[in-house]
Amino acid sequence: MADKNLEKSFATLKQTIPLLLKHKISAIPTNYALWYTYVSNESPELKTAVDHVLDNNMQLSEIKTKELYRNYIAKTKEVTAWELRQSVEAMLIELSQSLQDTRSETTSFKETMDTCVDDLSKVEKEGLSVEEVMALVRSLVKDIYGRSRDVNLLLAPSR
Repeated sequence: MADKNLEKSFATLKQTIPLLLKHKISAIPTNYALWYTYVSNESPELKTAVDHVLDNNMQLSEIKTKELYRNYIAKTKEVTAWELRQSVEAMLIELSQSLQDTRSETTSFKETMDTCVDDLSKVEKEGLSVEEVMALVRSLVKDIYGRSRDVNLLLAPSR
């Protein structure tokens, strides 16, 4: 399979170079790509456009060549780059929002932990009964569990 592709590419090359010489076009990458695509008939629209220019004895100026390249070859590459850019942009927006949410939840979790520490220090200072301490611990566990569940839910999609 690779040998056939190699042979085909060299056959196309052998047809492309004489066309560049015939039309007095420099063999820069964009010109070569244009004429290679023309010879290989990878873009029937390009072939039709070039044939129209040639059939009407129009000059294939540098400007016309660039126009043909831009319209029939570069367009597909630019669309792919544009789609990639859009995708990266969307991911960055999503990441930014996720970071903001994580920061907010982390701040909220810290506040809950600070409250828990303050409540636990009351046990020492105020000498709470065993029932009061157990109620306080249950409340702290419930708050911590709720906050950690919120943070885990927030982080779950990014795993």
